[in-house]
Amino acid sequence: MKMRKSFLMILLSFLLLMAVGCSNQKQEDKNDGNKNDKEPNNEVIDEYVPRLAVPDNLPIYPNAILFNEIEGMGGHWTWLFTTDGSANDIIAFFTGAFTEMGIEVDYDNTIAMMEEFFVHTHSKILRVFWLDDGISDATPDTPNRWYAIMVNLEAW
Repeated sequence: MKMRKSFLMILLSFLLLMAVGCSNQKQEDKNDGNKNDKEPNNEVIDEYVPRLAVPDNLPIYPNAILFNEIEGMGGHWTWLFTTDGSANDIIAFFTGAFTEMGIEVDYDNTIAMMEEFFVHTHSKILRVFWLDDGISDATPDTPNRWYAIMVNLEAW
């Protein structure tokens, strides 16, 4: 009987901890407006300071806001931005900027469809791609899109 009572106490404690954990997760989800209401949250609380500065000669979409970065493998680094532009606007900007820099754009792999968009270069040194910005049913003309630019720093 004593062993059964101990087992029940342990089980109840475990269930209580699980319930508290689930309750905290639901509260965090409610506070994350970008995941539940599918509207992008472009509010900037503090200016993000990257660990590795964006190269001076790397084009950045006008008025884009840097909000994160990712260190990749093989000398790649990716910076993440929010913008007020559409996928078509972002593609037009980067294809023009890369061309002006003398970097050949791979138009076979540069595309905007539905929410996804990509700009690739033949050298694979630069790649621009879409980020999940929480916008439902995005089209290539939907504004307020987020993008990432990945750079092969060893080749840059």
